Amino acid sequence: MRKLITSALCSTRRTAGRTIAAVALAVGLAAPVLAQEGGPQRQAIIGFEFAGCNALFPDDNDAGLRRALHMIPDRIKEVLETPEIARDMGNDFPRPLVYALLDNLGGSMRMIVTQRGFDEATGQPRLGAVLSMQLADAQAAKTMHGEIEKLRQMAGEEGPPIEPSNRFPGMNDVQAPFGIISYGPRQSGNDWRYEIIFGDIPDADGVFDLLPKAELDGSVCRGVIDFAAASPFTGMLAGMANMGGGREGGLLVDYFKGMGLLGPNAISAEWEVAYPGDFAQEVWRVRRAGQYADGLGLSHEVISREDFTVIPADASFISIKKMEPQREFAKVKQMLGAMDDGAWEEVKGQIHEALGVDLEEGLINALGKTGVFYFADSTGGGSLLSGVLLVELSNPRTMIETLNTLADRLNGMIADEIDTEVVSVKMDKYMRDGIPFMEMRVRGAPVPSVPTLAVVGNWLVISPTPQGCTAAAAQAKGVEASSALRNRALSALGVRGDMATQLMVIDPARTMRDGYSVTTLLCGALENAVRSPNGQRDPGMVMPIHNVLAADAHPMLMTAKWDGEDYVVNTIADRSSLVNAAMMLGVGDVGEVLFGAALGAGITGAACKDAMERQHYGDWDESWDMHHDDDFDDMEADPDDEDWDDVDDMHDGQ
Repeated sequence: MRKLITSALCSTRRTAGRTIAAVALAVGLAAPVLAQEGGPQRQAIIGFEFAGCNALFPDDNDAGLRRALHMIPDRIKEVLETPEIARDMGNDFPRPLVYALLDNLGGSMRMIVTQRGFDEATGQPRLGAVLSMQLADAQAAKTMHGEIEKLRQMAGEEGPPIEPSNRFPGMNDVQAPFGIISYGPRQSGNDWRYEIIFGDIPDADGVFDLLPKAELDGSVCRGVIDFAAASPFTGMLAGMANMGGGREGGLLVDYFKGMGLLGPNAISAEWEVAYPGDFAQEVWRVRRAGQYADGLGLSHEVISREDFTVIPADASFISIKKMEPQREFAKVKQMLGAMDDGAWEEVKGQIHEALGVDLEEGLINALGKTGVFYFADSTGGGSLLSGVLLVELSNPRTMIETLNTLADRLNGMIADEIDTEVVSVKMDKYMRDGIPFMEMRVRGAPVPSVPTLAVVGNWLVISPTPQGCTAAAAQAKGVEASSALRNRALSALGVRGDMATQLMVIDPARTMRDGYSVTTLLCGALENAVRSPNGQRDPGMVMPIHNVLAADAHPMLMTAKWDGEDYVVNTIADRSSLVNAAMMLGVGDVGEVLFGAALGAGITGAACKDAMERQHYGDWDESWDMHHDDDFDDMEADPDDEDWDDVDDMHDGQ
C-alpha cells in the first residue's frame, strides 16, 4: 500500500509538472528560456547577502547603539522567564529553540531563490532556494538542530518521512512538491550555519556567486530582484490572466509589461550597501530600465542650473525631480479607454461640470517637467510650515486662468455649504509686486492655516502660509546670489545637478539640531527597554552628546542618473546611523510632529480607556445600588411577598 501511494503521488507530481510546462509553452513566454543551448542556465530570481548587524553600525558614535541592540535578546529571555509570562506561554512554548535563535541574532544572513526553467522529462520547475543563518560555533549549530528536532518529534509522525541527507552531511531531508528540503547545520569555510535548502541546489555556497558582485569598498549587504529570471513563472501567470481574466486581465498584463516586470528581457533591481570611508553609501541599479522608462514613470530630462535658482541658499532639505506629466496622464486616459469605451470622455465631462475646467487642456498640459520641494529658514524657520512646493509651468497664462476658474467655482460651492453670516471661507485673489497670489482665508473664526499659492514666471508656488509663499515667490524670480547654488551642503558635496534626473539633499548642520531631541528620546526608550529591572544589565548612554554627534556630520545626498539603459540611484550619508536618524527627523521638525502625534494618541487612548472603564464600573455600581437599595434590605425571603415580586419584575424588565 505504501508503494502504491508513493507511486500515485509521483505520478500526480509528474502530471502537474507537465501541465504547468504546457501552459508556459502555450503562452510563448517560457520558450526563450527553455531553448537555451545545453539547457537553461541557473539564474537568481531574488537573493541577498548581509554581513550582520554589527556591520551596519561601524561608527564610534553608534557604539552605545550596538551595546543596546546586543542586549535585546537577553531582555526578551528575561521577560519570558517572569512567572506570569511563563505561565501564559504554557509548557508547549518552545523556549529552548527561541533562546537558541535569540543567541544567534545579529550574525550574517543570506538567502537566494534560483531557477533553471523546467525539467524536460517531468515538466517540473527546476527551482532552488537557500536560507542561511550564521551561528556562533559548532556547539550552537548542534544545539539549534537538536531543539528543532525535539519540536518536530513533538508534532508526531504525520507527514513525509525525514531521513539523513545524502546531499549535505549532517542535515536532514524531507520530500516536498517539486523537490527535496534539506535542513540542519552545515559548516561553510570557517563558519557554522543553520540552513534550509530546497530543490535544485547542488552547491549551497557557490550558488551565491549568482548575486551581483560587490562593487563598493566596505560592502556589508548586496542583493537582487530579477524579473527576467522569473519570466518562466510570471509568464505562466500572465498567460492565465490573458486567457481567463478577460479584458481587465489583458490590461493588467499590458500594464506590468510596460513596467518591465514580465518577459525574458524584464528589469532587474540590484542593490548594495557599504561603508567605503567616513561615509555610508547605498546604490540601486535598475538594469534594462531604459526601454521601460514610460511604464516606470522615469524621465530622461536632467536637472539644470536654473532649477537650483528657485531654491533659497538656506534650504535645509532640497528635492528636485524631473517628470513627464503629459505622458503619465496619457497612460491614465489609455487605461480608462481600454477598460470602457467612452470612459475618459465621461470622466472629462463630469470634471468640467463640477469644476468648470478642462482637466487636460487647462491643467495637465500647462505643467512643465520639473518639480521642486524644500524646507528653508527664509520660508518659515525650517519647520513643517516652511515647506514649499514648486511645479514648473509650460503655459503660465493657462494655469492662471484655470486657477481663477477653480477659485470662483470653489467659492460658490463653499457659499452653498456654509450658510452663516458668522463665518465665511473664501479663496481670495490679489496682486503683490506684480505676482498673482491666491489664499484660502477663513473670516470670523480662529483657524490658523492660510494655504497660499502664486504664479511666478513659469513656476507655480504652493506653501501652507502666505509668509512662506511670499518669500518663495521672491526667490522663484531666479536670483542666483541667494539661491541653492550657494547652499552649504550642496557646495560641500560639489553638486550642480551632474546629469541627474532626481536629487535630494539634507543639510545636517541645520536639521540635526531639530532632530537631536527626538532621536535622544528614542534612544532613551531603547536604553530603558533593555535595562534589567534588577540592575545587572545597563547599556549606558546610547545617544552621544550633540556636539560630538554633530561634528563633521556628512550631508545626505541622493541622485538618480541614467547609465546607458540602466537607472542608477546613489545615496551617500553619514557613517553613523544616529547622525542620519537625527538628520532625517529634523527635516521640517517632522520628528517632533510625529512624536507629538504619537504622544497625543497615547494620552487620548489612555483617557478613552479610562473613560470606558469608568463608564463600565459606573454602570455596574448603578446596577449594584439598584439591586441593593434600602428596600432590598427590608425584604423578607418569602416568594409570595409583594416586594419580592417587584424585584422579579425589575429583573424581567432588565
